[in-house]
Amino acid sequence: MQRRKWIISSFLLLLLLLQLFPSIRQVEAIVTSFGYAFMFHADKELTFETIEYAPAFGDYIVSYSYNEGNERFSLSLPGDFPFIVNFDSYYGG
Repeated sequence: MQRRKWIISSFLLLLLLLQLFPSIRQVEAIVTSFGYAFMFHADKELTFETIEYAPAFGDYIVSYSYNEGNERFSLSLPGDFPFIVNFDSYYGG
């Protein structure tokens, strides 16, 4: 049990330390958006378009296209801790 707590604590500490590097946060935002898109938009054939950091909002904006590129939607993830989707433009919020 003590070993398990140590492993979990080490993993969480590593996650927090990785937040110091913007390039790592961008990769985390992409991975989170892929997981979110897979869970909530599995019926569409999605194509990853772009990711950009919007300093005015402090968020990463991840864009996808579907329906042969004719329709698009974006996901917004917080820049400081990009493991949560704040906004999905497909659902309007």
